[in-house]
Amino acid sequence: MESLNNRRNSGNNKITTQNFGAGPETQRRIPTGHGSKYDDSVTQRMRKPTVCVQDMENVKSLTQKDNRKHRVTQEVKLVLLGRRGSGKSSCGNTILGAKVFQSFLSTTPVTRECEEHSTHIQGRKVTVIDTPDFFGDFLPDPDFHVKKCISMVGQESSVFLLVIQLGRFTEGEKKIVTQIQEVFSVSVTQNMIVLFSYGDDLEGVTTEDFLKHAQPELRTLVEKCGNRYHVFNNRDTSSDTQVTELLQKVNCMLDRPKEQ
Repeated sequence: MESLNNRRNSGNNKITTQNFGAGPETQRRIPTGHGSKYDDSVTQRMRKPTVCVQDMENVKSLTQKDNRKHRVTQEVKLVLLGRRGSGKSSCGNTILGAKVFQSFLSTTPVTRECEEHSTHIQGRKVTVIDTPDFFGDFLPDPDFHVKKCISMVGQESSVFLLVIQLGRFTEGEKKIVTQIQEVFSVSVTQNMIVLFSYGDDLEGVTTEDFLKHAQPELRTLVEKCGNRYHVFNNRDTSSDTQVTELLQKVNCMLDRPKEQ
């Protein structure tokens, strides 16, 4: 489509306009003072541009693809939540591909402060936030740690990973989703994925079969998180597949429309 071509003539103050449609060039006298009048003998022909529905759909599709591409390349923060001993720090090390969070066998809590570390995975900055057990009796001031966690999350795209050890589902873990909702918000489960640690304990059993025969409370917990779950084998870090598959689930969750 040719662009609109305006030519100002200094002698008679006319603007010659080329129409979008077919037909001869028409002129319209432009008033330059309070006493000026339009020349009614000249009729201006105007045609509204026709917008093709398919073109609009193409633009919408391209915009959505650009938005998804932007989300995939922008920073994402993964917040590890769970009861003590669930394997949060170990899962964080698996994601980062390095042992940066303290993780060892102990009868007392190892993680006592919120801590974050970052890496780049497939060109994307991924920040992992490890947290203490906010609901354990050992934490003297849980509100302080919760506020620190919230400040670390900030305005970036964030996903909460609820870490639960396979084969261990305690009384505290049965009510942890409700507790997390009370601390953060009811809608926090919209951005939550259940991350089962110690996946090697499945010993050939599929996660689906495990959940099928699991306690009803565990199945309910997974349902509260939108039936989103993933399994980590923290003892086998030789393959990046389990991490890339987790990030694919993260991307899918961030791309979906949020519930009202």
